[in-house]
Amino acid sequence: MEKTEKYNYTAPVTQLLTMGKAEIVSAKDWPDYLALGISAQDIPS
Repeated sequence: MEKTEKYNYTAPVTQLLTMGKAEIVSAKDWPDYLALGISAQDIPS
């Protein structure tokens, strides 16, 4: 039997997870995570 765990993500992190695989070619194409609402509070300690 496979063990599954459920996680509760904040809304900004959930949005990030739906963006799909990153295909960044240069720094100018990097997502603005602050504009997405992602902050240090979204990083587990």
